[in-house]
Amino acid sequence: MGEIIATKAAISSEFQIVDKGQVTNFLGLEIQREGTTGAIRVSQKKHIVGLLDEMGMSNCRTTSIPLEANFQVNCEGELCKRVDITKYQSVIGSLMYIALCTRPDILHSVCKLAQRNSNPHSEHLAAAKQVLRYLHNTADLALVYEKTGEMIAGYADADWAGDSTDRKS
Repeated sequence: MGEIIATKAAISSEFQIVDKGQVTNFLGLEIQREGTTGAIRVSQKKHIVGLLDEMGMSNCRTTSIPLEANFQVNCEGELCKRVDITKYQSVIGSLMYIALCTRPDILHSVCKLAQRNSNPHSEHLAAAKQVLRYLHNTADLALVYEKTGEMIAGYADADWAGDSTDRKS
């Protein structure tokens, strides 16, 4: 904590700064800190509720899975009615943001639906709405980062294991 205070002091000696306290909202991410345990909870419930409102699905029925197991991206035949590409891409973009930030449970489904971003049909929009119904059911889920004694370690391979004898850089 001392390093943070020293850094803030150094910056404030050169620039005018305002300390607004702990972050509670950042780019649509809702951030809550648990005072006793030090855990951090990150969710996007407001963003999910807003997307449901935007799609007219505030009172939709919910589902317990984001996408049917047998869902196929390819669409053929008379059931393949084209839909507004801009609307579809907007929904998929919003779902992708939610998936990448706080909801890895929908990432596979959203990636599968994103394969049709250039040529969506009604079947794909219906599947995207199923993902939204799943989010409606699970809007309270969040990522929780708990304090542990473990150190974070990171590794990088600058030449993608170029040495074929031991795969070390």
